[in-house]
Amino acid sequence: VLDAIKAVALLVVIVGHSLAWHTPGDGTAVNVLEDATWLIPLTWVFQVLPLFFAAGAVWLASEGKEGWGWCIFAAIVLVCVNIKRQGVG
Repeated sequence: VLDAIKAVALLVVIVGHSLAWHTPGDGTAVNVLEDATWLIPLTWVFQVLPLFFAAGAVWLASEGKEGWGWCIFAAIVLVCVNIKRQGVG
């Protein structure tokens, strides 16, 4: 199950990055978030990298191994850093 979650998360990353840019009529590449700023809050909801850390934490905890707390901590830090980088908070 965890491998499936990580595989889906990886596909979301690939699709998300492929949709992040568009080319208007003049041929220049433009970041979609520059044109549609209303999408920025959705990037907070659909952050995928923390999901990898959360899945790792679940695996470590299920195996009775130590270190899963650091995985959760890393996931939270990644979310907070991304929100701060986008100028919120």
